[in-house]
Amino acid sequence: HNILKPLVARRAKTLSEQRASAAQNMDDLAVYFSGAHALRRNVRNEDLEAWFRDKQELIDNLKFDSQEDALALGRKVASLVRALKQVQEYHEISQQPQIRHFLDDACVLLEGMVRTVNLSEETLLTITTVADLSYAWKALGAYQQAMYALLAKSPDSVKGLRALFLKLASILQVPLRRIRQAKNSSHYELVSGYYSTRLEQFMSSTLQEIPRLHFGLLAQISECGTAKPGNLGSRINLTELNEYACKSEQSRQNVTLLAQRVALLMRGIWETEVAVLGAIRVEPRVVLLEGLRRELACHIERLLAGLVFAPSSGGGRGGSGGVMCRQDFMGPVLALARKVEAFRSGFEHVQDYLGVSALQLWHQEMGRVMGFLLHAEEHMLLRKRLPPLAVMPHHDRNAPIAFPDSGATGGNGSFISRTANALQMLTDTKSTLGGLCGEWQVASSGEAQLDGQALEVAYRALGQPGFATVCKYLGFLVCGWMRKLFRFIAAKLSSELRGMLVKLVTEGNGAGGSADDARMLRSAAQRLFSTSGPVMDILAEIGRLQLLRRRLHGMLQLHAQLHVPVALEALRALDGAGLMEARELAENDDEALPSVRNYAGVDGPSLEDMMLRFHQRLASASEGVGLGNPLRQFYKTIPEGTSVEGLDALLACGIIVAAKSEGKSSASSGKVSSSGTSRFGWHFRRSDRSGTAAAAEGDHAEGGSSAIASRGEQLAALAAGLATLLQHLPKAQTEGLLTVLGIYLGGLCQEKAFGKEQLWSDGAHLIDLLECLLELLGLPREHFAGFVPQGLLDLWHVH
Repeated sequence: HNILKPLVARRAKTLSEQRASAAQNMDDLAVYFSGAHALRRNVRNEDLEAWFRDKQELIDNLKFDSQEDALALGRKVASLVRALKQVQEYHEISQQPQIRHFLDDACVLLEGMVRTVNLSEETLLTITTVADLSYAWKALGAYQQAMYALLAKSPDSVKGLRALFLKLASILQVPLRRIRQAKNSSHYELVSGYYSTRLEQFMSSTLQEIPRLHFGLLAQISECGTAKPGNLGSRINLTELNEYACKSEQSRQNVTLLAQRVALLMRGIWETEVAVLGAIRVEPRVVLLEGLRRELACHIERLLAGLVFAPSSGGGRGGSGGVMCRQDFMGPVLALARKVEAFRSGFEHVQDYLGVSALQLWHQEMGRVMGFLLHAEEHMLLRKRLPPLAVMPHHDRNAPIAFPDSGATGGNGSFISRTANALQMLTDTKSTLGGLCGEWQVASSGEAQLDGQALEVAYRALGQPGFATVCKYLGFLVCGWMRKLFRFIAAKLSSELRGMLVKLVTEGNGAGGSADDARMLRSAAQRLFSTSGPVMDILAEIGRLQLLRRRLHGMLQLHAQLHVPVALEALRALDGAGLMEARELAENDDEALPSVRNYAGVDGPSLEDMMLRFHQRLASASEGVGLGNPLRQFYKTIPEGTSVEGLDALLACGIIVAAKSEGKSSASSGKVSSSGTSRFGWHFRRSDRSGTAAAAEGDHAEGGSSAIASRGEQLAALAAGLATLLQHLPKAQTEGLLTVLGIYLGGLCQEKAFGKEQLWSDGAHLIDLLECLLELLGLPREHFAGFVPQGLLDLWHVH
């Protein structure tokens, strides 16, 4: 309506201009064939000159004042156009492009006169009536499903949406008519804004069907696996190429047809300009891009919700009951990796038709889904409740992410907790060994349980964001266990018990010990096992999680080094630049010199706030590529009023019990056994020393390293848990722990001199654990020499 109204208003002027231009073209051609043209001689043709003069006169006599003249104008113009096209077949005219150009221009002008004369007030009223959709305000929703079905059946029908969106503005005419007559500008803006917003929502919901159709086609493209050549190598044999061409012909044809449908769906949208819906300017391209983002996020969520692990029931490698074996983990992860790679490959295949960067959009939406799910898992784990969706980061009300998802079972809300639980089951300390220097293996058979191959498949399935998210979730689990540990210590360590433990530390000299000291410490360790045993259980669980996190960090760093080495080196340099030291220098600089604070602004954030935000972002980026060391992080501040006095002696008593093999501990006290108090299996297993372990000890004379590694891996989780706890305690606690253990080792030497050789192997186990502990704490082995003579440590071995 807005386009035709000015055309009707200046119809007479336009007709006059078109008639004059067409008559002038005939006059120019008549002059040309008269031979009087200055630029061309010897072209005189009296017949053609007279013919063009006659046509000029006919054009000048065209009238359009009345309805009868308008009807006759169409017939006269059709006769003139037909004559002008026939004259172009003459030899003198057909060989001259400039003459034909004049004739074509005249035809266009005459046909334009016919179209212009048909414009009238009646036509304008008819178009206004046809384009009016005010009656369809409620009917549009009922026809929306029919629009969806038409788009799915015929991709070309997307062009019809363009006309529909142009008609949508007429819906505003009825509700605004009376307000416009009353000249109430304030109400006019409010009502116009309300209805414009409703129309925009309808337009967005209608266009959202196009991304749904796109991703349905992408799913079909991803299933055409034979269309993509396999690993043919750099040089392809002609026979292999012919076999691939024959086998993939149908698949490649299907991919071509599906890609064509994607292109047809997009062509109508890319040709649509900005649509004005009342008071809102809407760009269909922007709306469609947002629809692609939302649909991609929903598809990623559905893929991740399908990651469900089903542990074997009974008769597993780990014993009776539900046990997670390697195949139970690899099966679902490998299936997800194939689906993700196929879908992402199909998305990249059609990115040119969509007009977006498929890989960039994939990483953005993957990060949004991961961030939302991690935030929800964090609240459910640490706070036991889910916050309102409106206040959660990464939440989009137009494309909400389900939590718990469709694959949730028990307390697992998403794939994050399910994957973390599966990793914990694979590395159960009661049935597996490893994690410190090597991969996790089944304790009874030595078969690989969790190794680099399994983690590589998991990385392919979850990508860098998913892998880093699982690692952060394991960190939240560590926080929960640290909180439980400090609560247990505060509840169990009475003042009387603290006094006895402090006495154990203060009475020792750290440079040696007698046989009586060793017997006294062993007896105290047995008496305190009801307190130290649960502490060791919790530390073993914390250490297992920490070893898992360290392994995941290594995988993240490896892929960052392969894919983004420059960015990784930049983060590494920035992380080690010593910015905290620069901050201290800035705070303690000379007041007489100008400071950066003088230019920061009074109302802006302080230098401390800016530095804090910078370091938080730097720590998040570094952890995302695996640069952080989980064992160096702080997970829990010591609650105010909690005394850690005597904790070092309690930990030493627990380590003394842990250093004993299961058979000896059970025989000596009847309290410490894998089937009794200990739940996490952090003791040395005498049964493990048969088979592969015994073979390793048999090779001790040749290399010795395999036997030591086997013994060290048995207490790897406990050593990592101790290292994590000591990072949160004052340095005096570490020194007190080493002091008590030094006294105990000196006493074991004295007992060995009296012929008690059965205790010698316990000392070797203890030294192995201490070596692992010092390594994880970043301390040299010589640090322990201040508590036990260095030569004694070097000569100590298991008989």
